[in-house]
Amino acid sequence: MPYKHITPDQRNELSALKRTKIRQEEIAQLLGKNRTTIYREIIRNKNKNGKYDARIAKQKTKKRRIKANQRFRKIENNRWLRTYLIKKIKVLVARTDCGKNKKEMARRQIKTYRQRQHL
Repeated sequence: MPYKHITPDQRNELSALKRTKIRQEEIAQLLGKNRTTIYREIIRNKNKNGKYDARIAKQKTKKRRIKANQRFRKIENNRWLRTYLIKKIKVLVARTDCGKNKKEMARRQIKTYRQRQHL
């Protein structure tokens, strides 16, 4: 069996089957999953009472996925980069908002260029 994540519907089925006291090996066969996958799912996502609840399992899974993907969020994790980008975006927005037509934009660009060149 190729590896695939447990779907929300399978979590609902797992929860219902667990409540009916069916053995985990049989649940694995019914869901078409490896028995180890079912064991891990139950251990990883049980509630405070030690019982498996599909709703809580879905919430825990979502939190784990968000936490796992945090390292890829470059802008959120890097304060310097975030402030730098915000500054650059503000400059770009100010430039595009300053002139309504191309002539006005060109005049402002020439003026800025001359100021920078001290002409």
